[in-house]
Amino acid sequence: MRSKKKILWSDYYRIWIVANALLGMAVFGTCLGIVYYKHASRQLISELQRIDKTQQALKVEWSQLLLEQAAWGTDIRIERIAKEQLDMIVPTKNQLVKVSQS
Repeated sequence: MRSKKKILWSDYYRIWIVANALLGMAVFGTCLGIVYYKHASRQLISELQRIDKTQQALKVEWSQLLLEQAAWGTDIRIERIAKEQLDMIVPTKNQLVKVSQS
C-alpha cells in the first residue's frame, strides 16, 4: 500500500499565506496600472484642450484674414487707388476699343 502523506493545518496555512500574498501583489499591480493610465489620460485631455484653444485662435485669425482680403479687393478701393496713385481715369465710349479673336 502506498502511504498517503498527511496534510497538516500548517500546510494549508502556508498555502493560504502564499495565495493571499500573490493576490495582494496582483491588486497592488492593478492599482499602479490604474494610477498610471489615469495620469496619462489627464495629460492627453490637457493636451487636447490646448490644441482646441489653438484651433479656435487660428479660426478667429482666419476669419479676420478673409475679411481683410475682402476689404483689400473691393472694386471701389481698386478704382480709388488707380485714380489717386496711377492717375488713371475711366475711358469714355469713344476711347474703348473692341478686340476680337481671329
